[in-house]
Amino acid sequence: MRADRFALEHREGLPDRPCRVEVSDQARIARAFTGFAAGDDDRRREFDKQPIRR
Repeated sequence: MRADRFALEHREGLPDRPCRVEVSDQARIARAFTGFAAGDDDRRREFDKQPIRR
């Protein structure tokens, strides 16, 4: 991962289904966290999440 990016991870329901996206826009990161805290499901559609392979 590049130094100017942040990784956001989320579990889609089950613990064995984590997803990840790399983001550089700090405003998008802030919206993701505030949306999560508010229970806003629209934030999930903003990112192109990829499954994490373990």
